[in-house]
Amino acid sequence: MGSRTYAFDANMVLADGAAAATATGVTTVGGAASVIDLGGDQSRTPALRARIDAMAVIMVQSVVVTTGCVYTLAIQGSNDAAFGTGNVQNLAMIDFGITGTRNGTAMTTAAPLGSANFGQEPSGTMYELGFTNEQNDVMYQYIRAYLTVAGSNASIQFTIFVAVLPEP
Repeated sequence: MGSRTYAFDANMVLADGAAAATATGVTTVGGAASVIDLGGDQSRTPALRARIDAMAVIMVQSVVVTTGCVYTLAIQGSNDAAFGTGNVQNLAMIDFGITGTRNGTAMTTAAPLGSANFGQEPSGTMYELGFTNEQNDVMYQYIRAYLTVAGSNASIQFTIFVAVLPEP
């Protein structure tokens, strides 16, 4: 568990960790792709703007870190609720895997805390991925998490929730 804690909001969950991910795609909650509406209305002129500075709190419960297995998790923004082609911006990214598959010098992803730590809320090994929904003077109303999986026998199981950071 990290040295900082975050308030959990059930409306800000991007992945529920119900099953291990073995393929590339949008993360899910209750078996359905999860998209969070951060508010605002970018279709209006002038647009109603709502900048959000946030932390994606990722709790890894299990991960296969054999040669060739690498997992890249992107927090993506869009002003299209359907995240149509050409309407998606990567806001922040983190990867997991073994040193050789993570650009050669990155540390191998640590083994999750394990069953001795179950019962903590939340359980798993915590990663924090800071992001904002504003990039290049564009504010994105919707966010989702997109996982890219590479390697044979690759498998990762995690939960993700978003915690809005306080104003500086």
